[in-house]
Amino acid sequence: MANTGIIVVGDSHYAALRDAALARGLSRRRFGKKCTLHIFDAWHHKLLYPFHVTKDDKWVLNPKMAACVTEIAQRHRHSVFVSMFAGSHNHALAQVRHQRPFDVSMSEIDRGRVRPDAELVSQNYMRSALMAWLPGPFQSMALFAKQVPCEKFVHIDSPSFSGDDDWSMQHLDQYFIDNWPYDWPMALTDRKTRLKVKLIQSQLFEEECERLGYTFISAPRESLCDEGFLKPEYCGSDTTHANKAYGELVLQSLEAFCGRKITAVETFQCEA
Repeated sequence: MANTGIIVVGDSHYAALRDAALARGLSRRRFGKKCTLHIFDAWHHKLLYPFHVTKDDKWVLNPKMAACVTEIAQRHRHSVFVSMFAGSHNHALAQVRHQRPFDVSMSEIDRGRVRPDAELVSQNYMRSALMAWLPGPFQSMALFAKQVPCEKFVHIDSPSFSGDDDWSMQHLDQYFIDNWPYDWPMALTDRKTRLKVKLIQSQLFEEECERLGYTFISAPRESLCDEGFLKPEYCGSDTTHANKAYGELVLQSLEAFCGRKITAVETFQCEA
Protein backbone atom coordinates (compact mmCIF):
# COMPACT_ATOMS: atom_id res chain seq x y z
CA MET A 1 0.00 0.00 0.00
CA ALA A 2 1.42 3.38 -1.00
CA ASN A 3 2.15 5.81 1.83
CA THR A 4 0.23 8.95 0.87
CA GLY A 5 -2.27 9.82 -1.84
CA ILE A 6 -3.12 13.41 -2.70
CA ILE A 7 -6.42 13.58 -4.60
CA VAL A 8 -7.02 16.84 -6.50
CA VAL A 9 -10.52 17.69 -7.74
CA GLY A 10 -11.76 21.04 -9.05
CA ASP A 11 -12.10 23.36 -11.98
CA SER A 12 -9.71 24.65 -14.64
CA HIS A 13 -6.90 25.85 -12.33
CA TYR A 14 -5.86 22.23 -11.71
CA ALA A 15 -4.11 22.26 -15.11
CA ALA A 16 -1.16 24.30 -13.80
CA LEU A 17 -0.62 21.68 -11.08
CA ARG A 18 -0.82 18.82 -13.59
CA ASP A 19 1.58 20.52 -16.00
CA ALA A 20 4.07 21.17 -13.20
CA ALA A 21 3.97 17.54 -12.08
CA LEU A 22 4.54 16.33 -15.65
CA ALA A 23 7.38 18.84 -16.07
CA ARG A 24 9.10 17.17 -13.10
CA GLY A 25 9.09 13.96 -15.12
CA LEU A 26 6.70 12.22 -12.73
CA SER A 27 4.61 9.43 -14.17
CA ARG A 28 2.46 6.46 -13.23
CA ARG A 29 5.47 4.19 -13.62
CA ARG A 30 6.53 5.29 -10.15
CA PHE A 31 3.14 4.55 -8.64
CA GLY A 32 3.47 2.75 -5.31
CA LYS A 33 6.23 4.98 -4.01
CA LYS A 34 5.90 7.33 -1.06
CA CYS A 35 3.45 9.93 -2.37
CA THR A 36 1.20 9.87 -5.42
CA LEU A 37 -0.70 12.85 -6.83
CA HIS A 38 -4.07 11.89 -8.35
CA ILE A 39 -5.64 14.66 -10.46
CA PHE A 40 -9.20 14.60 -11.76
CA ASP A 41 -9.26 15.45 -15.48
CA ALA A 42 -12.01 18.08 -15.40
CA TRP A 43 -11.31 19.20 -18.96
CA HIS A 44 -12.40 15.75 -20.15
CA HIS A 45 -15.90 16.86 -19.14
CA LYS A 46 -15.43 20.40 -20.51
CA LEU A 47 -15.49 21.69 -16.90
CA LEU A 48 -19.16 20.64 -16.62
CA TYR A 49 -18.88 17.55 -14.41
CA PRO A 50 -21.89 17.30 -12.02
CA PHE A 51 -20.07 16.94 -8.71
CA HIS A 52 -23.29 17.01 -6.69
CA VAL A 53 -26.72 15.69 -7.62
CA THR A 54 -30.12 15.45 -5.94
CA LYS A 55 -31.39 12.32 -4.18
CA ASP A 56 -34.66 12.29 -2.24
CA ASP A 57 -34.79 16.08 -2.59
CA LYS A 58 -31.34 16.48 -0.99
CA TRP A 59 -27.96 17.32 -2.45
CA VAL A 60 -25.48 14.44 -2.38
CA LEU A 61 -22.06 13.89 -3.88
CA ASN A 62 -22.35 12.31 -7.31
CA PRO A 63 -22.24 8.57 -6.37
CA LYS A 64 -19.87 7.76 -9.23
CA MET A 65 -17.42 10.45 -8.12
CA ALA A 66 -17.77 9.38 -4.47
CA ALA A 67 -16.93 5.79 -5.42
CA CYS A 68 -14.01 6.86 -7.59
CA VAL A 69 -12.38 9.07 -4.94
CA THR A 70 -13.05 6.50 -2.21
CA GLU A 71 -11.34 3.78 -4.26
CA ILE A 72 -8.27 5.96 -4.75
CA ALA A 73 -8.14 6.95 -1.08
CA GLN A 74 -8.30 3.30 -0.02
CA ARG A 75 -5.15 2.50 -2.02
CA HIS A 76 -3.17 4.58 0.44
CA ARG A 77 -2.28 4.46 4.11
CA HIS A 78 -2.82 8.24 4.27
CA SER A 79 -4.97 10.37 1.96
CA VAL A 80 -5.45 14.09 1.43
CA PHE A 81 -8.33 15.60 -0.55
CA VAL A 82 -7.48 18.84 -2.36
CA SER A 83 -10.19 21.19 -3.64
CA MET A 84 -9.41 23.50 -6.54
CA PHE A 85 -13.01 24.58 -7.10
CA ALA A 86 -14.34 27.87 -8.42
CA GLY A 87 -11.23 29.89 -8.99
CA SER A 88 -12.61 32.23 -11.64
CA HIS A 89 -15.89 33.63 -10.38
CA ASN A 90 -14.17 36.89 -9.49
CA HIS A 91 -13.17 37.20 -13.16
CA ALA A 92 -16.69 36.42 -14.36
CA LEU A 93 -18.02 39.17 -12.11
CA ALA A 94 -15.40 41.86 -12.56
CA GLN A 95 -12.94 41.15 -15.38
CA VAL A 96 -14.47 43.42 -18.02
CA ARG A 97 -15.99 46.83 -17.48
CA HIS A 98 -19.67 47.05 -16.65
CA GLN A 99 -22.06 49.55 -18.19
CA ARG A 100 -22.06 51.22 -14.76
CA PRO A 101 -18.43 51.11 -13.55
CA PHE A 102 -18.01 50.27 -9.88
CA ASP A 103 -15.33 50.29 -7.23
CA VAL A 104 -15.13 48.60 -3.82
CA SER A 105 -14.27 50.43 -0.63
CA MET A 106 -11.14 48.74 0.79
CA SER A 107 -8.88 50.99 2.80
CA GLU A 108 -5.75 48.80 2.62
CA ILE A 109 -5.70 49.23 -1.17
CA ASP A 110 -7.46 52.60 -1.59
CA ARG A 111 -5.15 54.50 0.77
CA GLY A 112 -7.69 57.33 0.70
CA ARG A 113 -8.13 57.28 -3.08
CA VAL A 114 -11.12 55.85 -4.93
CA ARG A 115 -12.17 56.16 -8.55
CA PRO A 116 -14.33 59.27 -9.08
CA ASP A 117 -16.02 57.83 -12.21
CA ALA A 118 -17.30 54.68 -10.51
CA GLU A 119 -20.12 53.81 -8.18
CA LEU A 120 -18.64 52.95 -4.79
CA VAL A 121 -19.98 49.75 -3.20
CA SER A 122 -19.21 48.21 0.17
CA GLN A 123 -17.30 44.99 0.77
CA ASN A 124 -20.49 43.43 2.13
CA TYR A 125 -22.27 44.27 -1.12
CA MET A 126 -19.51 42.59 -3.12
CA ARG A 127 -19.54 39.57 -0.81
CA SER A 128 -23.26 39.21 -1.55
CA ALA A 129 -22.63 39.54 -5.29
CA LEU A 130 -19.98 36.80 -5.20
CA MET A 131 -22.22 34.58 -3.09
CA ALA A 132 -24.66 34.47 -5.99
CA TRP A 133 -21.98 32.32 -7.70
CA LEU A 134 -20.36 30.35 -4.87
CA PRO A 135 -23.03 28.11 -3.27
CA GLY A 136 -22.35 25.37 -5.86
CA PRO A 137 -18.59 25.10 -5.19
CA PHE A 138 -19.17 25.37 -1.44
CA GLN A 139 -21.74 22.59 -1.65
CA SER A 140 -19.29 20.35 -3.49
CA MET A 141 -16.58 21.01 -0.90
CA ALA A 142 -18.98 20.19 1.93
CA LEU A 143 -20.15 16.94 0.33
CA PHE A 144 -16.62 15.72 -0.36
CA ALA A 145 -15.70 16.39 3.28
CA LYS A 146 -18.78 14.46 4.42
CA GLN A 147 -18.70 11.51 2.05
CA VAL A 148 -15.11 10.53 1.15
CA PRO A 149 -12.72 8.80 3.58
CA CYS A 150 -9.75 11.15 3.42
CA GLU A 151 -7.85 12.13 6.56
CA LYS A 152 -7.27 15.75 5.61
CA PHE A 153 -9.05 18.26 3.39
CA VAL A 154 -7.35 21.21 1.71
CA HIS A 155 -8.54 24.04 -0.52
CA ILE A 156 -5.98 25.78 -2.73
CA ASP A 157 -6.81 29.38 -3.49
CA SER A 158 -6.83 30.46 -7.12
CA PRO A 159 -3.96 32.57 -8.50
CA SER A 160 -3.98 36.32 -8.75
CA PHE A 161 -3.79 37.89 -12.22
CA SER A 162 -1.54 40.15 -14.26
CA GLY A 163 -1.53 43.84 -13.38
CA ASP A 164 -0.52 44.70 -16.96
CA ASP A 165 -3.75 45.84 -18.63
CA ASP A 166 -2.27 45.84 -22.14
CA TRP A 167 -1.18 42.22 -21.76
CA SER A 168 -4.52 41.29 -20.20
CA MET A 169 -6.54 42.79 -23.06
CA GLN A 170 -4.44 40.83 -25.54
CA HIS A 171 -4.89 37.59 -23.57
CA LEU A 172 -8.54 37.65 -22.52
CA ASP A 173 -10.19 34.28 -22.07
CA GLN A 174 -12.46 33.60 -25.05
CA TYR A 175 -15.43 33.48 -22.65
CA PHE A 176 -15.33 37.25 -22.18
CA ILE A 177 -15.00 37.96 -25.89
CA ASP A 178 -17.93 35.69 -26.74
CA ASN A 179 -20.16 37.16 -24.03
CA TRP A 180 -19.44 40.89 -24.40
CA PRO A 181 -22.97 42.39 -24.39
CA TYR A 182 -22.33 45.99 -25.46
CA ASP A 183 -21.86 47.73 -28.81
CA TRP A 184 -18.96 49.83 -27.55
CA PRO A 185 -15.33 48.57 -27.42
CA MET A 186 -14.48 46.11 -24.70
CA ALA A 187 -12.52 47.45 -21.75
CA LEU A 188 -11.23 46.02 -18.49
CA THR A 189 -12.49 46.93 -15.06
CA ASP A 190 -9.87 48.96 -13.18
CA ARG A 191 -7.14 46.54 -12.09
CA LYS A 192 -7.29 47.57 -8.43
CA THR A 193 -11.04 47.02 -8.38
CA ARG A 194 -10.46 43.57 -9.85
CA LEU A 195 -7.87 42.86 -7.17
CA LYS A 196 -10.31 43.86 -4.43
CA VAL A 197 -12.93 41.48 -5.79
CA LYS A 198 -10.32 38.70 -5.90
CA LEU A 199 -9.32 39.35 -2.28
CA ILE A 200 -12.95 39.29 -1.14
CA GLN A 201 -13.50 35.99 -2.92
CA SER A 202 -10.43 34.55 -1.18
CA GLN A 203 -11.81 35.71 2.17
CA LEU A 204 -15.09 33.93 1.47
CA PHE A 205 -13.28 30.69 0.64
CA GLU A 206 -11.08 30.97 3.71
CA GLU A 207 -14.14 31.44 5.92
CA GLU A 208 -15.90 28.47 4.30
CA CYS A 209 -12.81 26.33 4.78
CA GLU A 210 -12.82 27.11 8.49
CA ARG A 211 -16.49 26.16 8.70
CA LEU A 212 -16.00 22.87 6.80
CA GLY A 213 -12.73 21.79 8.39
CA TYR A 214 -10.54 22.40 5.34
CA THR A 215 -7.04 23.85 5.50
CA PHE A 216 -6.91 26.96 3.29
CA ILE A 217 -3.69 27.33 1.29
CA SER A 218 -3.21 30.83 -0.10
CA ALA A 219 -1.69 31.57 -3.48
CA PRO A 220 2.12 31.38 -3.06
CA ARG A 221 3.47 34.72 -1.90
CA GLU A 222 6.48 34.48 -4.20
CA SER A 223 4.13 34.48 -7.20
CA LEU A 224 2.93 38.01 -6.38
CA CYS A 225 4.42 41.43 -6.97
CA ASP A 226 4.35 44.00 -4.18
CA GLU A 227 0.92 45.22 -5.29
CA GLY A 228 -0.58 41.72 -5.16
CA PHE A 229 -0.73 40.97 -8.89
CA LEU A 230 0.64 37.82 -10.51
CA LYS A 231 4.21 38.23 -11.69
CA PRO A 232 4.67 37.90 -15.48
CA GLU A 233 6.72 34.69 -15.18
CA TYR A 234 3.73 32.93 -13.62
CA CYS A 235 1.01 34.06 -16.05
CA GLY A 236 -0.61 31.44 -18.26
CA SER A 237 -1.87 31.67 -21.81
CA ASP A 238 -4.79 33.91 -20.77
CA THR A 239 -5.42 36.44 -18.05
CA THR A 240 -7.53 33.99 -16.02
CA HIS A 241 -5.00 31.19 -15.49
CA ALA A 242 -1.46 30.65 -14.25
CA ASN A 243 1.23 28.46 -15.81
CA LYS A 244 3.23 25.38 -14.84
CA ALA A 245 5.87 27.50 -13.05
CA TYR A 246 3.06 28.67 -10.77
CA GLY A 247 1.87 25.08 -10.51
CA GLU A 248 5.33 24.11 -9.28
CA LEU A 249 4.98 26.60 -6.41
CA VAL A 250 1.63 25.04 -5.52
CA LEU A 251 3.17 21.55 -5.62
CA GLN A 252 5.79 22.74 -3.16
CA SER A 253 3.05 24.14 -0.89
CA LEU A 254 1.26 20.78 -0.97
CA GLU A 255 4.48 18.93 -0.21
CA ALA A 256 5.14 21.21 2.74
CA PHE A 257 1.62 20.64 4.05
CA CYS A 258 1.80 16.84 3.67
CA GLY A 259 5.41 16.50 4.78
CA ARG A 260 6.03 14.30 1.74
CA LYS A 261 7.80 14.67 -1.58
CA ILE A 262 5.46 13.84 -4.46
CA THR A 263 6.95 10.89 -6.32
CA ALA A 264 4.29 9.96 -8.89
CA VAL A 265 1.32 11.49 -10.68
CA GLU A 266 -1.73 10.14 -12.47
CA THR A 267 -4.81 11.77 -13.90
CA PHE A 268 -8.15 10.04 -13.54
CA GLN A 269 -11.58 10.31 -15.11
CA CYS A 270 -14.99 9.45 -13.74
CA GLU A 271 -18.29 8.75 -15.44
CA ALA A 272 -20.91 11.42 -14.87
